[in-house]
Amino acid sequence: MQGYTVFVTTLGAKAHAPVANKHRSRKLKIIGLSGGIASGKSAVARFMESRGAVVIDADAIAHEVLLRPEVVGKLTDRWGSGIVDDADRPIRSEIAKRVFGATGSEELNWLEALLHPLVRTKIENVLEQLRVVETRVAILDVPLLFERNWQKLCDCVIFVDAPLDQRRARAAERGWDAGELKRREARQWDVERKQAAADRVIENHADLTTLHATLTKCWDDWNIGD
Repeated sequence: MQGYTVFVTTLGAKAHAPVANKHRSRKLKIIGLSGGIASGKSAVARFMESRGAVVIDADAIAHEVLLRPEVVGKLTDRWGSGIVDDADRPIRSEIAKRVFGATGSEELNWLEALLHPLVRTKIENVLEQLRVVETRVAILDVPLLFERNWQKLCDCVIFVDAPLDQRRARAAERGWDAGELKRREARQWDVERKQAAADRVIENHADLTTLHATLTKCWDDWNIGD
């Protein structure tokens, strides 16, 4: 497509994309990214980004939302001043203790009710910006994609599958024990249910070369042209 290029930067998303042309319109293809915890979704997202997709990272957006003064105020009202550091920034490890502990279900529900509407509004705004500049592909990386009905915005959903022992090893690299992984998974659909709901399953059982070959086949099957 002829014309100049603009650089779009948003919370959790960035892209090079052509300016909208009144003589041509191109639909944004939205691909939802799902999978078990620590299944390798980030590796999939990085590959798609290397092919020109814009990755919208809901976790990154949530972290930015946490810094908003009105959100910080609600956190300290509920959990006290110990939830923030000396610069009034939320301490994520302290938040995790409250929402992922053995008795944290009520606190997690409260936090999700606070953050999810703000994150959703931000993501919808990002998608609209990407449509304006005629971006080809957006990858929607949302941990609770099915649980919060994000799949309804997607043209298709891919599920990243990895063996449990590999996922446990990756979780351990994050500092999580088996109990922590189990508690976090309990807040999501089980792996089998998510896999059944997805449009395509990506096997991430081997090395990056194999994964990239599988993803290249997906990209070609989607027939995403310039």
